[in-house]
Amino acid sequence: MPALVSILALAAALLAGCSSSSSDGTSDPLSFYVVNENKIEGGRFIDTADFPKLGYIAAAPDLTVTRLEAVVGDFSRAQSVAVGKDGQRAAGPWRERPGFHISMHAPEAEKFGVLTEQALGKRVLVMLGDSPISAARIMSPIATGRLFMTFGDSVDSNEIERALNKLVR
Repeated sequence: MPALVSILALAAALLAGCSSSSSDGTSDPLSFYVVNENKIEGGRFIDTADFPKLGYIAAAPDLTVTRLEAVVGDFSRAQSVAVGKDGQRAAGPWRERPGFHISMHAPEAEKFGVLTEQALGKRVLVMLGDSPISAARIMSPIATGRLFMTFGDSVDSNEIERALNKLVR
């Protein structure tokens, strides 16, 4: 009987820990902003180490996501190409960048699909709380609510992973 009470107490503590990590009010939302070349009244200009002279964003996000279906860490490999004065191309070293596969719930995915359809050809800045983490050019609508994001060099991918996982509900 004492063993059963201990097991039940441990299970209750684990369940309480799991629910508090995903439902506490301290989770930073994932916000999406369509980037514009022209100044936006009341907006601000984004110019950071990872996003130099990116452009202007509105004061309020175009979409805010406060819950996610899933977050899975991964890596992307990229190789830079330099073009010399003589027009010759030289490939640089392969570089791995941390990233995450993100899946949204259906209501958020539908809103994201509308946003990406309206933002065709433009960049969309993704912010986690007040921190810009990614800015991709939208080449086609993303109706599935599933995306892969890579991050700049100054971003702590472990910190982002912890913050994104707080949104999984």
